[in-house]
Amino acid sequence: MPAHHPPDRRPPVIPSALDAAIWFILKSAAERQPLDPQKLNLLLYLGQASYAAAHDGAALMPGVFLAHEDGPREPNVTMALQAGLAAPPEPVLPGVGARILATLWDRYGVMPMIGLQRLVAADGLWKSTLQKIPGGEITREAMRHAYAQPRTAQAPRQRAGANRSATAASLHRADPLPRFTLDGREIKRWKPKRRIDPATLE
Repeated sequence: MPAHHPPDRRPPVIPSALDAAIWFILKSAAERQPLDPQKLNLLLYLGQASYAAAHDGAALMPGVFLAHEDGPREPNVTMALQAGLAAPPEPVLPGVGARILATLWDRYGVMPMIGLQRLVAADGLWKSTLQKIPGGEITREAMRHAYAQPRTAQAPRQRAGANRSATAASLHRADPLPRFTLDGREIKRWKPKRRIDPATLE
């Protein structure tokens, strides 16, 4: 009988953050799409955040994300890249993990760096962590709350300095992160078919 774990104690879907990084590196090479270390770390961060938000804090991959000047960084992946990963081995990925990474790549792989960085900055976590503790950890629990969908709560009253948070919210509404089922399928928002009024037809 399979063991049941609380969401935040489930085994990660992908064995390591390095496996996810290698998958993105190979994918970018196959499609001849530039992928520098900064963009790679942003993709890994968005993957972890979107999965944690959809599954009550569960991890897509083991790893920590630290707030640096150029964005969140996974230190083990960063160290591996600095050591030289010219000929990466084949990543060890279950089908679920591969489907999730493929969805993230399709949506964000071709996005310009500035757009991807703005999307991440809009969550408020990276910048606030960087200001409080440079190099500090952005926890999965914080990601879960920042990226939870749908956001149906009433907007708070406007106050001085609220423009930044309003801009962040609008960015995430315009391009919400994908949500995944436990078997790696993207959850599509249901849209009712438009009803046609016969009186408008000629």
